[in-house]
Amino acid sequence: MGPGAVSGGQIPRRVTFGGRRSAVTFESLTAEINKVVDNKQYRTTEKRIKAIKTLIQEYVDVKGTENKPKLHKTIKCCMKLKDRQDLVGKAAKSFGLEMIQGFNDERKGIINCVKDNLINLTNYNTNAKEQTKLSSAKILLYDPKNKKCNTLTPEKKKEIKAGLDKKITDLKANATSIKKQMNSIQRDVAIKVKDFQNKYGVPHDNKIDLPNFE
Repeated sequence: MGPGAVSGGQIPRRVTFGGRRSAVTFESLTAEINKVVDNKQYRTTEKRIKAIKTLIQEYVDVKGTENKPKLHKTIKCCMKLKDRQDLVGKAAKSFGLEMIQGFNDERKGIINCVKDNLINLTNYNTNAKEQTKLSSAKILLYDPKNKKCNTLTPEKKKEIKAGLDKKITDLKANATSIKKQMNSIQRDVAIKVKDFQNKYGVPHDNKIDLPNFE
């Protein structure tokens, strides 16, 4: 069962168990949830709880297109249902906890990815500074004004230059590796941020006080 089309400023509507189309209100949601509780086709408690969660999710998917984002709609809906002394209360509490836990875990995952990339950026900048330092050392090696280097034999200068070249080459390879990691993380973060926004309807970097479902 999926949400019906929303057009012409009408109240969003969706298909019910009986195939009819009804206004998506909390009362209509409750009516359909009650049908699940009484429906004998769900032979196990787990299946009934899953069906109840599915109805809540469908309700939130439609209502999330209105004033409040999906996260707030889900929490508000579950808070209204969680104190019921039947499977509905159990399902609502479980669903609310899952939503809160998922929100916190996924938000933390995105933040950690961003932090990892800041570390990569620091390492990349440090690498660039070291390359510049070594390149300057190569120039000084043959600078006539550098009295210390002028005392070195050509063979010694060649040896030092080879060592500097090796270090610069290694740093460039490392910089390329860091850059690839940064690009990979940036792509991953972009996908996660988009999925997060679609799922919860709020920016991942917003601090939101969530209720206690315990």
